[in-house]
This record gives sequence, C-alpha cells and structure tokens, in this order.
Amino acid sequence: MVSSATPGELDRYCTSASAYATEFAAWARRVGVDHRFARQALGLQALSNLSSELGGRVARIAKSFRDADAVFIGDLLAVGQREVGYREGRNNDNVFGRWYGANHEAWCAMFVSWAFAKAGRPLPEIQAAKGFAKVGRAFVWARRNGRLAKSPEPGDIFLISHDGNNGHTGIVKTVNRDGTVTTLEGNTNTAGSRTGDGVYERTRLVASINAGFVRIGGELTVLDAWDGADMFADLDSRRSGKTRPRKNRKPRQRSRKGRR
Repeated sequence: MVSSATPGELDRYCTSASAYATEFAAWARRVGVDHRFARQALGLQALSNLSSELGGRVARIAKSFRDADAVFIGDLLAVGQREVGYREGRNNDNVFGRWYGANHEAWCAMFVSWAFAKAGRPLPEIQAAKGFAKVGRAFVWARRNGRLAKSPEPGDIFLISHDGNNGHTGIVKTVNRDGTVTTLEGNTNTAGSRTGDGVYERTRLVASINAGFVRIGGELTVLDAWDGADMFADLDSRRSGKTRPRKNRKPRQRSRKGRR
C-alpha cells in the first residue's frame, strides 16, 4: 500500500535491524497512527546506513509515505468542506453527535472525528472508539504520544483552551502568510464561538490557538514539538488516576478485650 516492497521483503529487512530498537519511538511517530508499518519502517531506517541501494529504496518508501499523507489530507479537507453550511437542529441535535453516540452535546470534536473517519483514516482511540469528544482529551493524548505541534500544517487538528477544561477544535485547511489559518469547524458561528450553530469555514490567528496542533498525518520534527504551557494540566491529572491526599486520622485504640 505504501511502497512497491512486499510485506515479506519489509519483514526480511527489519529482522536484521532488531538491534536498533531504540529508534522505534521516532519511527513510530513518523508513520503516525498507522502502526502496521512501524516495525518495517524501523528496519528500513536502520539498514539504510549499510547499503546505498537500500538507502535509495528507503527514500522511495519515505516518499510514498509523504504521498499517502498528501492524498489523505486532500480527502480530509474535501470531506470537511462539503459540510460547510450545515446547521444543527434544536438542542444541539446534529448528525455528527448521532454518529459519535453523544448527540445533544457540544460537537466540535465529534465533527473532527467524523471527518477523519469519512476520509478513510479514523482517529485512534483518543477518548473512545470513534476518536474524541472533549478537546482536553486530544491535548493529553497528543502530548503523550509526541503528536502535538506548535506550528500548523494543513490537515492538523487545532486545539484552543478556554479555561483549562473546556475548549474548541477544528481542522486546519490552509496556512496563510499573514499569520492566520483557514479552518473547518463544527459547533461554531461567524464570530468563532465554541457554542455555535453549524459548520463554518473560519480564519483564525495562529497566535490565538493556545493549545497546539495535533498532527495525525505527516511528519513532526523535534523542533516543531509543542513547548508551550500544559493548557489542560488539571484534566491530565484527573485522567491519570491521581487522588487527593487523605487526611490524617487518629489511630483507633483497640479495646482491652482485643489486646488480650
């Protein structure tokens, strides 16, 4: 699917590269959420240092990854663009919430999850099987998995935090030279509200997007990794299973009968 190499060929290459396990994390991020090819990509990267012929093959396969990403991003943006003009019904009734299984709720994240699924690359289980419904959960997942960028690219999922718990999200359509991005957003309006009435194409300042960009397709370099504030720190703490410290209690004294 991603190259002219057969799965058997890729397996033979990567079997010889088992000693390079420390590079796995970086290459797993390179192939995004498609972990079917992470092990093969690791082997090809490791062996590229051993053979110029194989190096050329690696370059061709890397290009095929980039080409596949470009095709997907084009499909994703086309899916989102077709929904511009959609308006919700009464009490937040909308097709995206019904698809996700949480209708009558804020649905900007459900619109994003729906668009990725319809474009042929469903989101990983960020919050639930169909992606995510809470912006903070996407921030936590992307930060933990090395998929949170500080600068935008087409196809990214932008994240805005309003109060460390609630937020807004959508898909980056284009990155503009004037410091703005054109976006496709659900549950918004012409003013850019997080509690709007439909799907809109919006223009936002990159500087106003204060919780980064989730990159599902495409590369994310170390230099572009999010280094801003942890906008959803409280949410992260609650999801990690931490509990409040218990108050000190005076030890109960055992009865005389119990001490005998």
